[in-house]
Amino acid sequence: LFINEENHDDHSFSDSMISFLEGSETLVIDFPPKLRANSANIIENSFLKKIKTLIPFIENSTIKNVLFVSSTSVYGEGQLTVTELTLPQPETESGKQLLESEQLLQSNSNFKTTTLRFGGLIGADRQPGKYLAGRENLENPNAPVNLIHQEDCIGIILKIIETNSWNETFNAVSS
Repeated sequence: LFINEENHDDHSFSDSMISFLEGSETLVIDFPPKLRANSANIIENSFLKKIKTLIPFIENSTIKNVLFVSSTSVYGEGQLTVTELTLPQPETESGKQLLESEQLLQSNSNFKTTTLRFGGLIGADRQPGKYLAGRENLENPNAPVNLIHQEDCIGIILKIIETNSWNETFNAVSS
């Protein structure tokens, strides 16, 4: 379902969301923030607002468990090795809104939330070289990059659901 904070009062949107969640116990939230530092509409089109729009529907549904797919970007750039215990220090607007969304979902007592922080997604149609091709003057071209294959992501999501690993935070990147 398309979540747009401008249509959350729209009757058809509400009906669609209620119908979508009806009878389910687990919800996987995985959509990208699509925020850019130079975006003029960050406030009006914030990722956090979309999560806030979704929460009342979750609260009033049969959902007991939420798996929120986040990103290792919540840690910022300066840290070489991080664990789930490392204090997040996001530097980008999307990292900041992801962290705030994580906290908002985790603090809600109406459902259990597990946060899954993936590194950069790779797979058949997502090749890292494609995003760097032709770019010049990269700020830190020798910086390490955390990546994970989309098939591994699906496997991790399924394992979390299968083992009922709720109220946890996991980082997931390829070695």
